[in-house]
Amino acid sequence: MTITRRSLGTTPIKAIGYAANRTSLVIYNNSANIVYWANSRDMCQEGSGFPIKSGVSFSLKIPEDDPRPEIWLVANVAASDTAIYEGYG
Repeated sequence: MTITRRSLGTTPIKAIGYAANRTSLVIYNNSANIVYWANSRDMCQEGSGFPIKSGVSFSLKIPEDDPRPEIWLVANVAASDTAIYEGYG
């Protein structure tokens, strides 16, 4: 189990790289009144991708989903806080 924290802003970042052996992934929006957008490419921007609202998590798990690809995140304001859980096995 790996948990990392990322500070997000209005410029997309690759928050999670590709991992062939990752079996689950959870992204938790730990910010107040800030929306994140998640996408599998760097074209992620405010209003595009999958929205993750304040206090909400986004998860992927095998076999229903594919948690291995890289995930890019962006926020609608600077200096927002996220926690990322990656499961292996």
